[in-house]
Amino acid sequence: MEYVVLILLLVIIILSLITRLAMERATNVIKDKDNKINEISKSGKLKDTLIDNKDKEIEKNKYSKKVYTDEEKKQYLLRKKEAIKKGKLYEEQVAQHYISAGYLVDERGKRKGKKDNGIDLLVKKDDIYTLIQCKNYAPTSIIQQKILRAFYGDCVAFIEKNNLPKNTNFKLIISNKESLSNNAIKYIEEYGNFECKIIKYIES
Repeated sequence: MEYVVLILLLVIIILSLITRLAMERATNVIKDKDNKINEISKSGKLKDTLIDNKDKEIEKNKYSKKVYTDEEKKQYLLRKKEAIKKGKLYEEQVAQHYISAGYLVDERGKRKGKKDNGIDLLVKKDDIYTLIQCKNYAPTSIIQQKILRAFYGDCVAFIEKNNLPKNTNFKLIISNKESLSNNAIKYIEEYGNFECKIIKYIES
């Protein structure tokens, strides 16, 4: 009887040790998993932080203004002044072209400056009016469709405001064909009263 009791106690002790070891092992496994999850979480947070910082940097650069030197500002103003001068000279040359062809010419750009409402020249011949915008662009400066849309809108508004006839024509005068984009050409082709003409700029 005593042997049976001792054996039972021994079995209970062994089972208790096995259970304890199993529980410790399970606890360690859970701890390892928790540690891995924490590491992944920290890694994810680090990535999110890096992404956020990068986004903030991009946003900051997007709205940050480039700082120009005094010399760069001077050169820019000179180029702008030269472009304005060439633009005015080109308008005068185009006006002279139409005067020579027997048109009555109102040099609105010359008279009104920025208040010309997008119409540089208003010409008339045989009771037909033509609204003209002049663009003396370099071949590398491309005229996109949006410029023509704006000009077309200016012409429609000008006709309504000044009670001009419906057969009034719109004409874009450019100094070189290379500056006109394909989508601009297609836009002009959509309208029967909208024309593009090339008049070369003559250096003075």
